[in-house]
Amino acid sequence: MTGFSGSGLRRRTAEDGTPLVIKRIAPDDFVHRAIGGTDRLAVLWHAGVLARLPDGVSSAMISVDPDGDGWLVTMRDVERWLLPSERRVSRRDCSRILAGLRAMHDRFAGADLPPGLCPLATWVTCLSPPLIAPYVGESPLAAGVADRWRTFSRDAPRDVVDVVRAVHADPQPLAEALGRQPATLVHGDVWRGNLALSPDGLVLLDWGVLTTRGPGELDVWQWWIHEGPVLEPGLDALERAAGLDGEASELAVLAVMSQMAWLAAAEPLAGWWFDRTRLAVKRLGWP
Repeated sequence: MTGFSGSGLRRRTAEDGTPLVIKRIAPDDFVHRAIGGTDRLAVLWHAGVLARLPDGVSSAMISVDPDGDGWLVTMRDVERWLLPSERRVSRRDCSRILAGLRAMHDRFAGADLPPGLCPLATWVTCLSPPLIAPYVGESPLAAGVADRWRTFSRDAPRDVVDVVRAVHADPQPLAEALGRQPATLVHGDVWRGNLALSPDGLVLLDWGVLTTRGPGELDVWQWWIHEGPVLEPGLDALERAAGLDGEASELAVLAVMSQMAWLAAAEPLAGWWFDRTRLAVKRLGWP
């Protein structure tokens, strides 16, 4: 069993019968080599950050232990509560996910967080062509994403392509603008594969490499750019329900498009994302 990044997963059963998943984080897989941050999960864990998650939100983690040049992560097995890959996400489940994210962001609003989390400039260019180019020849994931970036650049509206390329060329203006917003703990990798809905609430998996300090809107918009076509209420209704407005939300739109426009462009909602990017640029007066 292998995670999205290529990190190996294996299952075992604890002495008390609890089903567990063991994951090894190592600096040699593609994502950690491209983005860095092999130690970020350990930093979060040993600083006690994940122990401070609010009621109704959990990480499923039990321990993070040194293992050679990496880390061995032991987690409760929550596979039965993962969102099915082919199913639409109901209005009720969308509300539960949004409520869990909001509770986490409220808990850590303005909180001191340990140094060494993902820099915002790295976050907004995650999986961008300049970042993944050195790995295309060795990683099928990098090659596939690079191909989809080429399709985006060829087929998407030129004004949207230009906005995204400008961030890739110099992410600092966007990163600095995000850094001026009210900040909280940002999971940083919110998509279906990292979300579970247990009887006790929202479980957020795969912390660390993209976890950052910034506006909570990053998590919400990242979830939506991954899952938009299968979210039952629709993105317009979700944006209204979430109450997202103001500069932080508009900056988050640009941030997730800079990160994931290759994905949005291949979705049935591509036109929605292109129009929403234009609206963000207009509202921000972005050059």
